[in-house]
Amino acid sequence: MIRIPHFTSRRATDSRRSKLNSLAVYVFCALLLAASVARGQEASAPSFRLPDAPAGKQTSTIEARIRRGEAPLSRIYEGIALDSSAIYRLPPLEKREMGQDGSAKRLKIGAVRILPETLEPGANARIYRVPNGRVSLIGIESAAALQVRVQFMNVNLPKGAKLFVYSMRNRDEIYGSFEGRGPLGNGEFWTPPVEGDGIIIEYFSPGDESRTVFPFQISRITHIFKDAAVIETPSTDAAGLCNLSVTAEWANIAKSVGRLSFVSGGGSYVCTGTLLNTQANDGSSKYLLTANHCISTPAEAQSLRVRWFYDTPSSAPVFTDGSSLLATGTQSDFTLLQLTGALPGGVTLAGWTTTMPTVSTPVTGIHHPAGDYKRIAFGGRRAGGCPAGLMCLPVGWDAGTTEGGSSGSGLWVGSASSAPQLVGNLSGGDASCSNLTGSDYYGRFDITYPSIASYLSPTPPPINPLDTVDYFVRQQYRDFLNREADASGLQFWTQTLQGYLNACGTTNTAEAVTCRARAKAAVSEAFFVSVEFQETGYLVYRLYKSAYPESPARPRGLLRFTEFLRDAQAIGSGVVVNQPGWEQKLEANTQSLMREFVQRGEFTARFPETMTGEGYVSLLLTTVNLPTTGTEKDAALNAYAAGGVEGRARALRSVAESNLLFRKEFNKAFVLMQYFGYLRRNADEGQDAAQPFAGYDFWLTKLNNESGDTTNLQTIDALLAPTKRAQMVEAFVVTGEYRRRFGPE
Repeated sequence: MIRIPHFTSRRATDSRRSKLNSLAVYVFCALLLAASVARGQEASAPSFRLPDAPAGKQTSTIEARIRRGEAPLSRIYEGIALDSSAIYRLPPLEKREMGQDGSAKRLKIGAVRILPETLEPGANARIYRVPNGRVSLIGIESAAALQVRVQFMNVNLPKGAKLFVYSMRNRDEIYGSFEGRGPLGNGEFWTPPVEGDGIIIEYFSPGDESRTVFPFQISRITHIFKDAAVIETPSTDAAGLCNLSVTAEWANIAKSVGRLSFVSGGGSYVCTGTLLNTQANDGSSKYLLTANHCISTPAEAQSLRVRWFYDTPSSAPVFTDGSSLLATGTQSDFTLLQLTGALPGGVTLAGWTTTMPTVSTPVTGIHHPAGDYKRIAFGGRRAGGCPAGLMCLPVGWDAGTTEGGSSGSGLWVGSASSAPQLVGNLSGGDASCSNLTGSDYYGRFDITYPSIASYLSPTPPPINPLDTVDYFVRQQYRDFLNREADASGLQFWTQTLQGYLNACGTTNTAEAVTCRARAKAAVSEAFFVSVEFQETGYLVYRLYKSAYPESPARPRGLLRFTEFLRDAQAIGSGVVVNQPGWEQKLEANTQSLMREFVQRGEFTARFPETMTGEGYVSLLLTTVNLPTTGTEKDAALNAYAAGGVEGRARALRSVAESNLLFRKEFNKAFVLMQYFGYLRRNADEGQDAAQPFAGYDFWLTKLNNESGDTTNLQTIDALLAPTKRAQMVEAFVVTGEYRRRFGPE
C-alpha cells in the first residue's frame, strides 16, 4: 500500500497520512460505466469453425519478402553484416532470476533484463551506407537464452524509415518492418521472441539523414530460459505424465485454445487462452479470453504471442502476434483481448453460456500445462467455497489435471458431440500430477459477461478500461510506482475511488463529468505525493537535476523519459511500502543506484575523479542552483568524507535529498511527471513536437502563478494545494492522448 509522507520527515509513518487526509477536501463523484447487460441475464453463443487455410505455394520465404520490399536491407545488399564490436553482451542469468513467482498456474519462462545503459544505434551500431539511405546494425546477446525479445521505447521513425529484428542463429526468422510510432502507435512495443540467445536490430534511415540521436531507444530485453515448446528433447520443462492428450472428439473445440507467451513486469510468462465466438456468429471475432492474473495491461497485451494447433510435440508452429486489451477484472479473474495479428484458417471460435453448471455437472478443461502441447482434463463441478475475492467454479478432476501454464484456460460444459459451451477460465488451484484430488478454481463466465457483453453482441460499442475503478487504480501503480498493486493498497484505493464516484450519480451533466475527473485526480495525486514515489521517481528527477545542466541531450535541463524509467525501476525494484523489510530494500536500492550513477561515463566526464571534495560539492550545488555556502554544502561535504565512489555517491545523494531542492523543484517535477506518468513520453514529443514544451510551459506557468515561490512552502499540503487549484491532474486524466493508451477516447 502507498503512503503519503510528512514533508519534514524523510520516511514518515503517520498512518493518517496513508489515508490521504490532505485530499479529504474532495467530495467526489461518478459511477462506473454501466454494463449493458445486467448480471444474471442468460446469454449464449454457439461455436464457429473457421475454414481451413487454402493449400498453396509458400509466400513467406525470404525471397518473397525481398520481392515485396519487406526484407531487411542486409538481405538485399552484400557486405552488410553485424560487426562483433556492435554486439552488446549480457552474462547468463543468475539462478535466483529463474525462479517462479508464486502464481502457480501462470508459468514463468523468462526474465526481463534492464540494460546497464540505454542502447542507441547512433552510439553503439555498425553503420553502412546504401544507395537510398543508411543501414545501422546492432546486436544483443543474452548468454544461454533459448529465445530473446527486445523492447523498443520512444519510437518515432521518420517517413520511409524501417526497423527490423532477426535472429543471429536463424537469419530467416525476421520480424518487421516496424514503422512510425510502432504497432500500437504509442512509441513502445516488444518484439516477438527470436530463436537463440542473440538478436540483431536493423534500422534503415532514408536519404542522407545523419542524425546522431536515433528515433528509438532500447533499454530492456527478455531472456527466455524455460520453454518446453522450444526444447527438442524431453526435459523437466515438459508437462507431467498424468496429463491427457486431447481426444479426437474434442479436437475441433480444442482448436479454439492457444498457448500464450507474453512479458509482464520483470518476467516472461506462459498462460492459455480461448477464442470466443460472438452472438453474430459470422466468424469475424478475434476475441481471446484469458486470466487477469496473466495479462491485465496494454503493454502485456501488446507483447502477446499465441501459438495455435500445438497439439503434439511435433506440431508445426503457427503464431499470431500482438493484441489490444479490451476489458479485465479481478472478481472473475478475466481478461478479454482483441488479437491484432491475423488468425490462421481452421481455428474454432468457442461457444459460451452464462448459465452456470450445478454441483457434480461434468466439465472439461483444455489447456497448455507447463507451456507444453495441448492437454485435456475431465471432471466435475465441486461444492465448496472460492479463494477470497474470487467468484468461481470449484472443479475436481477425474482424469488429467492442470499445471503452471494452464492459467486462463477455458472450462466447458456439455459433451463434445452436443455443442459444448465455455463457462469459465482457470484462475488457480492446487490440482497437479502430485495432487490428483486437489481442486482448481475457474472464474465464472456469468460474472465476466457483463463486462464484455458489448463486444460479444452483434454491434459492440467501444469501452475504455480506464472507466473501471479497478483498472484505473492498478494503472496508477504501474505508471507512477513502476509495479503491480499490492493487495492492501489496491483494496484501499479502489474503495476510496469508488466512494468518491458514488457521490456523483449517473448523469452526464458538466458537473458530473467534472466530478469524475476530480475523483480520479484525487487518487492519482496521492501516488505522486506518496513516500514510495518521492523516494523513487521524484528522487531520480532530483538526482539528474543535481548532476547535469541544460544540454541538447536534456532540453530545459530535464531528464528524459527513458532515463527516468530505467532508474526509477532500479531504485524501486521490490519495494512495497508497509511490507516487511521495505525500508531496508529501498535503502539498499538507493545506495546501489547512487554508486552506479557516479561511475557512469557521462558523470565522470563532468565530475572527474581528480576533483577535490570542495570542488565536487560546489559544482553539484551550482548545477542545481543551490547556495554554495551554508547548510546544503556542509551536509554534502560531511557526506563526501574521504571521497572515492562511496563518498561521491553520498554527497550526490545529500544534494538530491535536500529539503530546499525538494521544494524548489516541486512544480517542475510535478508537471513533468504528468507527461511521464500519463502520456509516457517527453514533453517535447508527440503532439508537442511542433511546439516543444508548449504544453509543459502552459501548465508550469499556471502552477507557478498559483503557488508563488515554492521554497517558501514548508509542508507537502502547502505544495500540493496549488496543483489542485490549477486543476492540472484532472485535465490529464481525461485527455484523449492518455485515454488512447488503453482504448477509445
